[in-house]
Amino acid sequence: MKKFAFLLAVLLTAFYITALPASADEKLSIVSEAAVLMDASTGQVLYQKNMDRKMYPASTTKIMTGILASQYSDMNGMVTVSEDAVKLPWDSSHIALSPGETLPLSELMYATMLASANDAANVVAEHVAGSESDFAVLMNQKAQEIGARNTHFVNPSGLHDSNHYTTAYDLALITRYGIQNPIFMSYFGTSHHTVPSTNLQPEERPLTNYQYMLLPESANYYADVIGGKVGYTREAQHTMSTVAVRDGRTLICVVLKSSNRNTKFSDTRQLLNYGFEQFSPVAIPKEQVGEQSAALYSGGERVGAVTFTAPQAYTVLLPSYLNKSDIQYKVDLPRAFDVQDMVASQVEYFAVDSQTGQRLELGNQPLQADFIYSADYCPVPSVIKVRSFGTFWPAVGKCALFVVLIPLGLGLLILFFMILKLFLLEFRFRRRLNSRRFVKAHGKNRHRTSRKYSSAGQQRYV
Repeated sequence: MKKFAFLLAVLLTAFYITALPASADEKLSIVSEAAVLMDASTGQVLYQKNMDRKMYPASTTKIMTGILASQYSDMNGMVTVSEDAVKLPWDSSHIALSPGETLPLSELMYATMLASANDAANVVAEHVAGSESDFAVLMNQKAQEIGARNTHFVNPSGLHDSNHYTTAYDLALITRYGIQNPIFMSYFGTSHHTVPSTNLQPEERPLTNYQYMLLPESANYYADVIGGKVGYTREAQHTMSTVAVRDGRTLICVVLKSSNRNTKFSDTRQLLNYGFEQFSPVAIPKEQVGEQSAALYSGGERVGAVTFTAPQAYTVLLPSYLNKSDIQYKVDLPRAFDVQDMVASQVEYFAVDSQTGQRLELGNQPLQADFIYSADYCPVPSVIKVRSFGTFWPAVGKCALFVVLIPLGLGLLILFFMILKLFLLEFRFRRRLNSRRFVKAHGKNRHRTSRKYSSAGQQRYV
């Protein structure tokens, strides 16, 4: 994976959908403050709501904790619990580990991922890095490697800290990275487990995964879900990352800051149904992508251009109301590359002498080339963003309607006042005319009131 890290970081392919029909995602009613639905194979975002907003992850943090433990430690190794590891807030989730208690790392992983035990997460962190603070350094390094640029971890458990945050998109990237590791998946996808007795605990500890969509006995069960992690703190509220597989397609759903426990399940169910039912895969031939080039610099001077080609067809999940002819795509490359960055990326690049056609290796040899080629070529991008104009154009229409209604409303208001003014002028004119007629008819006594009697003898005034 390191070999492709540089290219994955610099190459972003965006597919732009240009069809006009209304998108099905407008029918979704996602209550969680932030959410993202991602295709695991390509990183394509199928739905997002505030996916780049920094938020507190709570115990979904433990996904990163599990990833690091799976990569750097022997799951069968025995671990001893320290006093510092079990110092937790009174309302923190735990499995009542005791200082001096010894148990396999694998059992600590089950406790961390299923029961969301903060004491177990702390023990794992100390075992991997020596201390929780050093483990946080590893967490942040791994987050940057994965591409989670808006994430910062302070502890292995997810207990609240104002400097401990992520985004829905970053957490989906982290989850996507983790599920490629079979060791991690063995814990991430387990619904029930029993921790055996230890040197200090004679009783077994039965564990149940709080990701109820994994549990057949739960009302929230979703048959396609293969793994997940939930979290909760007062500040973060309910959080959850879920992975589901159907018909060979793997989707990742992340919801953050759900108002209650049921909301995170209902939002996730909506999004998974939407992803599986409203999208189908479409391949774009590599020949259609062609070669992509950018300028190459060394020491501030241009020395040539770097060229990439697609090694295979690109696959994009297309909404059901669109077809392949509706796709327009664009490959975005940086305007320039630096030779030293390319060498440091560990991708095998080579130059071709413009005069002799001889292949030259990068490194200490002087560059005498018009083009630099990558022997590995360009991998499929880690992120593919799909933007549907089915949602874009209605938004534009609403905006245009708003822009039209403002002057129209003002015009109608002005017209109303003009008509009112004309009415008042007409009223005043008629009043004056009647007054003149009265004066003409009654002469000088027009302002006096005369007393008369009706035929019935009743007094009346005129």
